[in-house]
Amino acid sequence: MNQGLVLFAFNNGLDYVKLAKDVAKRANTFLNLPVSLVTDTPVDDSALFDKIFYIEDNSVYSKTFHDSDRGTKLPWKNFSRLEVYDITPYQETIVVDVDYVIQSDFLNNCFKLGNDLLLYKNSFNLSGYDSDEFKYINQFSIPFYWATVLYFKKTEFNNIFFQYVRHIRDNWNYYRDLYQIVENKFRNDFAFSIAVHVLCKFNNIEIPGKINYITDMDSLIQLDKDSAAFLLQDSNNDYTVVKTDNTDVHVMNKYSLLRCIS
Repeated sequence: MNQGLVLFAFNNGLDYVKLAKDVAKRANTFLNLPVSLVTDTPVDDSALFDKIFYIEDNSVYSKTFHDSDRGTKLPWKNFSRLEVYDITPYQETIVVDVDYVIQSDFLNNCFKLGNDLLLYKNSFNLSGYDSDEFKYINQFSIPFYWATVLYFKKTEFNNIFFQYVRHIRDNWNYYRDLYQIVENKFRNDFAFSIAVHVLCKFNNIEIPGKINYITDMDSLIQLDKDSAAFLLQDSNNDYTVVKTDNTDVHVMNKYSLLRCIS
């Protein structure tokens, strides 16, 4: 196949492989695309995946994962994602986080736009409260691009782009100081944002529209084939229920997502 999805799933106390299986099912239903998995965990339902690549992720960071107001500190395995250019078996690849719920065929538009590289820049919090955290990598610096969804072709430019992103990862303390990033932890979002700033100033690499998301302070409470319901906290700390239909959503509260998937 010339086109497909690649998922990264490294269990860390949360069952990322279970999340990846659900994404693979949804990609088959809505996108009709093969899905390859990159993981360090044995997979029982291997027939769900076109190919499985077993590698180790040598990340050294930890992160607090929230389930609404409760938090648990776990290892954060996020280094290997930047190897996707060399790993992917496809000429055109879409990478999505395994907490990205696919409920439409929207991502197939990436193959139709003619771009070599695409990421989301604009976003929409379903609660209606948009944070500056996802507009710039800090309040004085460059625009924020999401690593949650990424489309790319196998081209010489993208080969250089991913080499540079890995260089940023491997020299993170330098780039964190250079761009005045307060957070110590390496984040793929930041690395892609810096690479876009340096290499893509004259390229249109934005996925049209906005990426929909809920934070880990909110919860997914019901998930069906093409609809979902969320319990969302507003700026007054009140909660409301929001329902979506045929809408892809990045669900940062992975605990609530795991509770809802079959």
